[in-house]
Amino acid sequence: MAYAYAQGDGVDADEVKSREFLRSYLRLYNEANAHDSFAEISAIFGDYEGALRHQQHAVDRGGATVFGERMGMYWRLGNKEEYRQTVVAAVEVLANPDALEEETAAVLSDQSVMCLSSMVPCSVMTAAEYMATTSGTEWLSMSANDVDIIFNDMMTLAVATHHNTGQYMLDGQTVDYSVRVSSVWEVTNQGVSLITANWAPMGGAGIPGS
Repeated sequence: MAYAYAQGDGVDADEVKSREFLRSYLRLYNEANAHDSFAEISAIFGDYEGALRHQQHAVDRGGATVFGERMGMYWRLGNKEEYRQTVVAAVEVLANPDALEEETAAVLSDQSVMCLSSMVPCSVMTAAEYMATTSGTEWLSMSANDVDIIFNDMMTLAVATHHNTGQYMLDGQTVDYSVRVSSVWEVTNQGVSLITANWAPMGGAGIPGS
């Protein structure tokens, strides 16, 4: 019944009634599964602090192997806005041709998949290979605009969409640059790192050949 009132399954959603059933459950069965359910329903109502507290009780009683994964999820959900800003900042680093190498390397995975929407195979690149590729273009300017972030339910992945605009030099001429970019990021308690990104022309005069 606690889940029914939490999810509005056949009844009107009611947090108070849902928690009453949960407390009754805990009085009868103060074990890992009960705390795991209490944590899940607390999260449904946006109470991530309570979810984290009950999930810790579940881990204490049932072990991290079974109940530990949700600990990280609830912590990330409780800090969702900070993670959103972290992904935006990482996107802006990759769109900044003047970013320090250590800043760029910090947001890349050991191997990231880079793709251009031009029917050519994607490239699997290390951080060093990616930076060597981007340094081959003489950028005058570049920035990320209209960055939008969505997360999966477990807060383990983020998808970023935005567009980059700027200018670069080619054969002594200034070239306008404008692309749509989509990227997928791994999200952990330690931060975020790029898994894959795709660039597609959006106006402008072209993507650098490198």
